[in-house]
Amino acid sequence: MSAEERLRQLGLSLPQVPTPVANYPSYRIVGNLLFLAVQGPRDADKVGAEVSVDEGYKRARLVGLQLLSTTRAALGSLDRGFSCTPGRLRNRRPAAARVMLHVS
Repeated sequence: MSAEERLRQLGLSLPQVPTPVANYPSYRIVGNLLFLAVQGPRDADKVGAEVSVDEGYKRARLVGLQLLSTTRAALGSLDRGFSCTPGRLRNRRPAAARVMLHVS
C-alpha cells in the first residue's frame, strides 16, 4: 500500500503547506537530501502547565501532518521513496526539530 493510499485509508487529509513566519524556505533539496524547516505550533504554551495533554497531542499531530504536507510539496508525492532522520535540536525546544529526509 502506498503512503498516499494509507493516508486516505486513515481518513487523514494534509493541511496546506504552512506559510513561513520569516524569510526562509519551507524546504530545501540538496542532492538526494530534503531538509524541512522547523515547524511547530505558533504559540509556545507548555503542555501540562498552559495547555492540556490532549491539546498537546492535537498540536503534535498537526505538526506531523504539516511535515508530511511539506514533504509532499517538495517531492510531488509521498509515494516517492525516502527515509527520515531527526535533526539535532538547535535551541532545544521540543516542538522545534529539524528533519532530514534521504530521498531515493
